[in-house]
Amino acid sequence: MDNYELGIKSTWLDNRLMINAQFYLMEWRDYQVTNYGDGDLPWWVYGNVNAGTAESKGVEFSINWQITDNLQLKSSFLAGHAQFTETVIVGEDEYRDGMDMPNSPDRKAYASLNYDIPDVLGGDLWLWYAVDYTSETWNRVNSIEQRNEAGISPSRTMHNFQVGLDLPSNLSFTLQVDNVLDESNYSWISTSGVTRAAWFGTEQGLGERSLTRPRTVWFVARKNF
Repeated sequence: MDNYELGIKSTWLDNRLMINAQFYLMEWRDYQVTNYGDGDLPWWVYGNVNAGTAESKGVEFSINWQITDNLQLKSSFLAGHAQFTETVIVGEDEYRDGMDMPNSPDRKAYASLNYDIPDVLGGDLWLWYAVDYTSETWNRVNSIEQRNEAGISPSRTMHNFQVGLDLPSNLSFTLQVDNVLDESNYSWISTSGVTRAAWFGTEQGLGERSLTRPRTVWFVARKNF
């Protein structure tokens, strides 16, 4: 693989604001994918094959801004696209020039705010809130090849929150809430099922999803010695 990057790193406002930007290009030769063989072959006849050339290119931005002595903003954004750049036929499978690559969202974004409140109960109180976005994503090469849109994981946005108190003597307390809005979503879906289940005439595994964890609340007390 060849990896190329062209970017800029900059600081502003007496080093309180950092803005970085870059263009990236990744090029693969003999990109490997898992191939399950022809349809009339047994389930154990499969392996990795070379699917020709592929590339991923796009732009990335990141911001780190110390707005005040107590308030900090961090943010990043990615816009890009990953695709095969050569047509290769392996058995019944065709990896086409211009075909999307799996597990490669075109958009990703992140933003967080952190606020510090000093001198609370003899320690420092802090609050943190973050939002994370990922655009829709193809799960597997086979779904892309067959244009089976059931193999697309939808876009998702996650909200997370933390509040903590750092006390003297290395004692700290943290309350953490993951998936604040209790969003129901998934990051992967099966469109093939379990091969051996077909021996018994079932579709076990078809449509299985890697679900987003529901809203989860954590409380951590930590003492460092």
